[in-house]
Amino acid sequence: MSSTRWPTSCSAAAPFKSTIQYARARSREGKFDETTREAWALALDEWKNKYGTMRFSTPKGWIMLNATEDDLRQLAEEDGVTLMDKKEWQNRERDLTNYRYWMTLCEVEQLPEMVQARRKMYEGRRAWLELGDAVKANQSLLAGMIEFEAILNNFRDGMLFKQDEGNEYLEDAVDAVLLFRNINAGRALPEDYPLKAIFTSDDPKINGIRGEEPPGTVREGIVHPLVLHG
Repeated sequence: MSSTRWPTSCSAAAPFKSTIQYARARSREGKFDETTREAWALALDEWKNKYGTMRFSTPKGWIMLNATEDDLRQLAEEDGVTLMDKKEWQNRERDLTNYRYWMTLCEVEQLPEMVQARRKMYEGRRAWLELGDAVKANQSLLAGMIEFEAILNNFRDGMLFKQDEGNEYLEDAVDAVLLFRNINAGRALPEDYPLKAIFTSDDPKINGIRGEEPPGTVREGIVHPLVLHG
């Protein structure tokens, strides 16, 4: 006797993450145009309104990752369980898939401030790697790092650092500082250069990222100072 195998919340995320990956790839390549903006908008819309409204089976019946309280109340009535049961399992599935993190990533990447920060740092890397112009590289990179740090610290009370799968922005910060140290090799760095608090943190995640490349090196093949890895 065969039975229907419903997709899990993790397996169902794959096609929607591919849209996110496409938008991230364009940002890595320095394409800060309308096509990239539309790609991020599509990624957010699909994550919230397609993936977020799919039904997933739990021991307490069906849930949707982006369901409102009214949605969950209706599902609870249909399945003969309590609203608290639905909320508990929705939160479990959200944590399992890092649903809120990826939704926030799609939101923050559309901010004009984030686009500007990434553009400046991309220009800084190009000035250094293609022109060898340390002055221009430092000016552009530092300006972008300052804006990037402000966004991460202020956006929803720093929630981009609070998710288990939230290493993308931590790695971005480390990559930027590694490039900054490379450009300024042999010179004393400012006492409080941007993103220093992240780079010098003893957080285990930061230790792991720094441990892959000694300070002062630049990751091979990366063409953007703030690359979203994933």
